[in-house]
Amino acid sequence: MSLRSGKRRRLDSEFDNSRGHKYKYEPLPTTKHLRFLTLHPGRFGDKIIISLDTAEFNPQDPAVFEALSYTWGSEADPEVVHVVCPKDGHLRSIRVRKNLEVALRHLRRSDRHRILWIDAICINQEDNVEKGPQVAMMGDIYRSADRVVVWLGPEADGSSAALDALGFLGFLGSQITVDWSTYEVKAADVADSKKPVPLVARELTAIYNFVSRPWFERLWIRQEIFLANAKAIICAGHHQVSWRSFRRGLLSVANKSHRHFPEHVGLENRLVHLYDFIRQPLGFSLNELRMHLQNAACLDPRDRIYAALAMLDRTEKAHLDSPNYSISPMQLYESAVRAHMKAYSGKDVLNILGDCDLQVPVASPTWVPNWAVPSHSGIRPHCTFASSTLAAWYKLLSPGRLQVASVRGGVIRTSSEIGRFTTHISDRHVAKAIRVAVFRLPDLGPHLHDNKMIESLVRTLACDSFSDIADPLDTSYPSISDSTVRMEQILSDSYSWGPHGFCARGSVGQLLFKHLRDFSSQKHIFTTMDRRIGLGPSGIRPGDEIHTILGCGFVIILRPTEERAYHVVGPGFMVGLSQGESFLGPLPEIVHFASIFRAETSRYYKCFVTKDSGEIGFEDPRFVSLGLDLTNYREKLEDDFRTCLEINPEVLQKNKININYIELI
Repeated sequence: MSLRSGKRRRLDSEFDNSRGHKYKYEPLPTTKHLRFLTLHPGRFGDKIIISLDTAEFNPQDPAVFEALSYTWGSEADPEVVHVVCPKDGHLRSIRVRKNLEVALRHLRRSDRHRILWIDAICINQEDNVEKGPQVAMMGDIYRSADRVVVWLGPEADGSSAALDALGFLGFLGSQITVDWSTYEVKAADVADSKKPVPLVARELTAIYNFVSRPWFERLWIRQEIFLANAKAIICAGHHQVSWRSFRRGLLSVANKSHRHFPEHVGLENRLVHLYDFIRQPLGFSLNELRMHLQNAACLDPRDRIYAALAMLDRTEKAHLDSPNYSISPMQLYESAVRAHMKAYSGKDVLNILGDCDLQVPVASPTWVPNWAVPSHSGIRPHCTFASSTLAAWYKLLSPGRLQVASVRGGVIRTSSEIGRFTTHISDRHVAKAIRVAVFRLPDLGPHLHDNKMIESLVRTLACDSFSDIADPLDTSYPSISDSTVRMEQILSDSYSWGPHGFCARGSVGQLLFKHLRDFSSQKHIFTTMDRRIGLGPSGIRPGDEIHTILGCGFVIILRPTEERAYHVVGPGFMVGLSQGESFLGPLPEIVHFASIFRAETSRYYKCFVTKDSGEIGFEDPRFVSLGLDLTNYREKLEDDFRTCLEINPEVLQKNKININYIELI
């Protein structure tokens, strides 16, 4: 008898005993140590045996291991995995969730060991003190792994056909150039959004079922897979495909219409829901957290921050505390916002207020986004210029209180709910909802024959997201002039819905309705005491105040409290307040705001364009009227287009700007 078969018999004899002896985790020697799991070989139906070995983790010189990305699944009916105790060689038991047990069974090799890192086993989940430093290293763990293995469950609902189809598109994708900074697919028919995807209905059904699996909802998987190297694989049952092919294939499917497919509405809605996953950017800041990760799910609300750590901008991450699961979610969120302000001192850090959404009951402080709760009331204009490129001024007072410099721009008099627009709701329905919401406001009715009022209305409903403000010209956005004509038609009910009419495919009308869906859904249109109009979140009510805050690109709706302070209701939009007018007055007529894309950084930058010459500048032409020495600012602007002008609010007061110092709670 061989030593190997003898060892197997000895282990087999201990299975029954191991069920009654729970494995006890030994404390890790330091916060830089990890446990690595060795999956022992065996046949598919054999009981699962593992070993856990401790080693110091050095991301610059890592051990060879694979990192598993999977969804934990239900706690019901856990399974037993057997651990070889390092002290005596006896077996002990660990209970794991069913999904992990199934994964280990499929991933186990028949003839050799496999070294893995799996969070549920390699981290002592009952030790919050250990968990914090381990979670802090997870980005480096997945980045340093020899390969990331994604487990999406056993074969079911045509998953093998889905992987084959996406792998096929990925193969065609070798003929494709994908610019991941702009998410543009180039070359080949598979990249042409006007041509159907080269798949049959059975394959599209399989893909729909596959991308509906729980793994795609999980927040943690975003960093796990997007930090992975080129070796990463997607597994379902005994089938696998490379992550690169899978992602290219999924992008090809997402970029096309599937109206020939019976379930096209479900598939396209699902792909819209997953669009941020497909295009997941890295290096974003906390004020973009909800925008990029809101659709992803996590069990612990603190993981809204911790699961995103490795994806945040390095500057921001350096100022955040290490994960600490002993504090409450709102304590963590306030700490994160304070760190955000420190990380970007001298910039427009109060843009974070644009992510706030007043909860009922009120979750204090309201100037801290409650990332645990999904929000659909945020205003996301193409450019956020309410403070121009002026840096934030603020004081962090006692815990929960923030002092800011503000100009009050009005008080809400009436408001009207627009309603919720889903991706596939008809243009006719959107037009009706807009008409009902507008005509419900008595202040607007008498003025809807005025071209300037209609232009103001369409600019408000689309949050000034028009082709006119993009450089280069963005043809996916309608122009202000064309949109004004279409809005006049909507309000007069004189438009045609035929195939060559108002909303023909590719027409200005179709582009406008897309933007009305994107920016007006679940919002309220409001009027102020002085009869101006604006757009705000669903929680607004009469008496709420419209403010522009120094260092915040959004117009912010605030609610006065009995404590002579304010609650943040959420971001809003108003023509006349959204281009820095509150602090600097109107722009010169020969200049307009724009947003310019820089390929080298994959970012849009605020800029100022001279209308006649097309000359682009990054300094607000109104700054010269402030009477400041701009030499130092201009030198910094040469190095960084995002440089903001740091200014004492007293300078603005001397320029007859009615600055108020208010407290947010």
